[in-house]
Amino acid sequence: MFKRQVEFKVKIDGVPKSLYFNSKKILVKKLLESLKLSGDFYCVFVNKKLLADNQKIKNTDEIEISYYLSKKF
Repeated sequence: MFKRQVEFKVKIDGVPKSLYFNSKKILVKKLLESLKLSGDFYCVFVNKKLLADNQKIKNTDEIEISYYLSKKF
């Protein structure tokens, strides 16, 4: 049997997008990989808080992804 897909609403640089996963909770890393953004410098804000790659997010969270590139690295 197949699991029902769960919708995650994400804003990428202010543009809304819907993503679908098999679980109500996923890792930030998995979200970035599905968007093919893991190789660049992106900040993921969940409920207005900055999260790391290994933290979990829920489909009911307010998720915003912003592109930050600093030449100081």
